[in-house]
Amino acid sequence: YSEIMLENIKEEERLSTPAEFKGITLGEFYEIYLADRSSLSANSIYIIQSAIVKFEDIIDTPMTEIDFFKLAPIINKMKSENAYSTQLTYVRKMKVIFDYAITPYHIISKNPFNDVQLQKPVQEHKVKAITQNQLEDFLKKLKNQKDTSTRRGVGRAKCARCLFIRQYQCNGCQTHHCGGLKNSAPAFP
Repeated sequence: YSEIMLENIKEEERLSTPAEFKGITLGEFYEIYLADRSSLSANSIYIIQSAIVKFEDIIDTPMTEIDFFKLAPIINKMKSENAYSTQLTYVRKMKVIFDYAITPYHIISKNPFNDVQLQKPVQEHKVKAITQNQLEDFLKKLKNQKDTSTRRGVGRAKCARCLFIRQYQCNGCQTHHCGGLKNSAPAFP
C-alpha cells in the first residue's frame, strides 16, 4: 500500500512540476540555487558545498525521485563519520535547498528532509578517580613543597593540599563542585 501511495505522490509531482524543471537533478538544482543566492557569504557557500558532498550519492538523482528512503543510508553513514553538530548543519542546509525547490520553483511538493530526525548522542559523564598510591605520592610532593608565597597567611601548598583532599573526599568530583564545602581536611604535620 505504501508503495502505491509513494508512486501516486511522485506522479502528482511530475504533473505539477513546470516543464523546464522536469527531471532536474539535485546537482543541477544546486547550481540554480547558488546562482539565485549570490549574496551568500563565502562561509555559507563552503558549508553548503560540504553538505552537497555528503549527499553525492544522490547528486544525479532527479529531485522528484529523492525521498526519505534514498536519504536514510546517507544519513546513517554521516552518523558514523561526523559529529552531531555537523550532521545537523548538513541536514539543515539540505533542507533549505529542498525548501527552495518547493517555493518558488514548484519542482517538488514535499521536502524529504522534513522526515529526517537526528538524535543527539547521549554522553556518559565519566569521573576520573585516583588510586591510593597516586594519592600518597601526590600528598608527599605537596608536603615537601615550600610555601614561599602566601595568600591571607596560608601558603599555596597548604591551600592546594586542602583543596585536593576536599576533591578526593567527594569521590573524584570536579574541583568546582567542591568549592562550597567546609574545610574538613585532615591537618598535615
